[in-house]
Amino acid sequence: MKIAHHSTLGSLLEEWDQNAFSGRRKMLTHFVQQTQGMTESQLEKYFFHGASLVLTRISAWFRLSYLNVKNAIPLQLKAFKIFCAAGQKYIIELLEVGVHLSVIDILSMPIETVSEESIQEVVELLLCICEAGTVYRDVLYKCNVLLRVGKCLSITKYSKTRQSCFEFLLQYLEEFSSEDVKICISKQIPTSTHPAQVLQGRILKELAQRERTWIGGDLLDSVLQLLKNPDLQVQHEALEVLIAVAQSELVHQNVVQQLVSILHLEMTEKNQDLEVTFNIQQEAASRGVYTLCKRYPNMIPTFVRSQVIRGLFRTIGNVTDFGAQVQAVTALREIFDNTYSILGEAREHFGSQLIDFLFKAQGETRNIADLKPSKEARALLDSILSENISILRRNDFTICEEGECGVSYFGTSL
Repeated sequence: MKIAHHSTLGSLLEEWDQNAFSGRRKMLTHFVQQTQGMTESQLEKYFFHGASLVLTRISAWFRLSYLNVKNAIPLQLKAFKIFCAAGQKYIIELLEVGVHLSVIDILSMPIETVSEESIQEVVELLLCICEAGTVYRDVLYKCNVLLRVGKCLSITKYSKTRQSCFEFLLQYLEEFSSEDVKICISKQIPTSTHPAQVLQGRILKELAQRERTWIGGDLLDSVLQLLKNPDLQVQHEALEVLIAVAQSELVHQNVVQQLVSILHLEMTEKNQDLEVTFNIQQEAASRGVYTLCKRYPNMIPTFVRSQVIRGLFRTIGNVTDFGAQVQAVTALREIFDNTYSILGEAREHFGSQLIDFLFKAQGETRNIADLKPSKEARALLDSILSENISILRRNDFTICEEGECGVSYFGTSL
């Protein structure tokens, strides 16, 4: 709005009312450029103490035109953001005329009809309103905004938009029912991009730190889905969630059973794509077992009694993936170092040559966890495992769950 051409508020509003789309766009572009970062008093002075009247005209234009994606939606949203950042007075005025409903409605439009810039500005405006206080978060919450922002997080291509979605959802973890955030995240994880899944994992971690008994059912499946993702950063966030929630002994059994069930899976069909997925799952589950046993030694008895050792040895027999084998050996070594007699029983079951190769202390002999994934390492491993593949893949190594034989494996510290 070229304020310099106007000496009164009336002449400014008259020019706005008389202009069509192109004229209003030029005026609004100038306004956005000139008023970034202004406070409420500065805006009032800029608009001849009639900023609310100007906002009313912009909001009316937006509500009449936002369904036409060819209109100046990003520009209008930027203008709203300037007003909202300037003072809560303007947020109230926008909410009273229902602008927030139109803004949220943009997120429900088919993705191919809305520009990424528009989505980015929508989320940033919602975040600006949300950060103004609990009252405004409550208004947005009642408009089913969480699911829409959650979906936006899963599909947007802009890192800045993803970050705004992440910050928006975090606003609702403390003061509102986190159940809605859980549902929002778990529904979107399967179809999300890897960068989005990283942020979804961080939200789940925040939830886990607040409610350590919540993990189970569909939400645990969502965490494991992140853990089995080929992207290492996504896996890392999933492990952080499991570490956070494992602070509560109430959920140990649930988490352990899910990880062990992955290790007990078998490849029954020769298919390259399925084989890659299987390898990723085995490696991720082995990494999860090691991480939890390392961080929480008191979980080791639960893992052992759930027959995790059998599953890890089966993973070692998976000759198609060196990374999964290394993770399985690393997890087993952590368990053996914190229990009594189990390594000896494994030596009796699988033979001393294989067990000594896999688990002898570094310096005594080469072992799988010290090998790098070179052709030489692969050949050395294959030569050792070749005679034991069927035994490893279908082993029935079992730790007694009850009675004296079970008690003797664990020290009093566990």
